[in-house]
Amino acid sequence: NVVNEVVYRRNKCNICYNLTKQARRKDLRDWVDKEVKSKISCQHCGNNDFRVLDFHHQNGKKEYNIGDMTRLGCSKASILKEIAKCIPLCSNCHRILHYEERNDGV
Repeated sequence: NVVNEVVYRRNKCNICYNLTKQARRKDLRDWVDKEVKSKISCQHCGNNDFRVLDFHHQNGKKEYNIGDMTRLGCSKASILKEIAKCIPLCSNCHRILHYEERNDGV
């Protein structure tokens, strides 16, 4: 890669670079599941199974989806900052909440 006539070289080949990125993503997913989600429960029904918990952004404060941040390899600090804007909901309660928001509680 040449930027402003400066040559930038990556220290790893494409295969090794991609393997490193995959490992980082897996580590972040595991951290969110085992360290973050395992300590919370749904605010509506109390379900605490980390496999079904979602993060619901409140009041339009959303900058990124938590899943996208882990996929992109964002820092744990930035993921926690985004999680702080959310309430934990199980998948069912999350869907019900969005349904009621769209249909004015009908």
